[in-house]
Amino acid sequence: MTTQNAVNNLPTQAGVSGTYTNANITVNSKGIITAAASGSGGHGLTGVQYFTASGTYTPTAGTNHIRVRLWGGGGGGGTTNSGSIGGPGGGGGAYVEGYLANSVSQTVTIGAGGSGGVKNNGTSATAGGDTSLGSLAVAKGGGLGQSSGGNPGAGGAAGSCTVPAGGIAISGETGGYINGLGALFSAGGGSFGSVGSSFPRNVVTVNGITNSGQGGQGGNNAQDGGAGAAGLMIIEEYT
Repeated sequence: MTTQNAVNNLPTQAGVSGTYTNANITVNSKGIITAAASGSGGHGLTGVQYFTASGTYTPTAGTNHIRVRLWGGGGGGGTTNSGSIGGPGGGGGAYVEGYLANSVSQTVTIGAGGSGGVKNNGTSATAGGDTSLGSLAVAKGGGLGQSSGGNPGAGGAAGSCTVPAGGIAISGETGGYINGLGALFSAGGGSFGSVGSSFPRNVVTVNGITNSGQGGQGGNNAQDGGAGAAGLMIIEEYT
């Protein structure tokens, strides 16, 4: 392998994106270029932090940029007083992703999953909570499934999220509602990377964490509505 001085705007190896100026690079026998970790302008990955509970994000030393991924909490499923009509499912939490400059600690809030309604039109379901990284990014929680044959929970709305410049927001899925046909349980809405909940509950796993932002399934006169899944935050750190 040979080492040479970089020329401005030279393309870099995947995972070390950016424009390098006067940086040392390494070129192997196949011509693949790898920039030095200390090269100017690059953003090499330094670490990944997962948050399943609220707390504080403290950047790893040397972090100047982060890629954030947030899921809002899923809404709880509603119930009915009928044994043949299922209550409406809760809405899925919204998803937000973006890349931004940050080298300071930020408050992390993980949206709780909404509680399910109590069977036979008892206590109503609750909505999912919002997930946020300080004031930099917010993913909205999913809506509750209303009881008494009411409306299913709306998915967390992308338009209500706070998104880093150049980032994306994806609304959660609206909860299901099947009226008649002997339906017992309506599915909850899915979030980005997870599918709607049902019996048996579908399982989607991210780094050992299942169904982030998923809405709860609906219940009936003999079955409580399902709780929504809690939100999640993943922060990738770059130099």
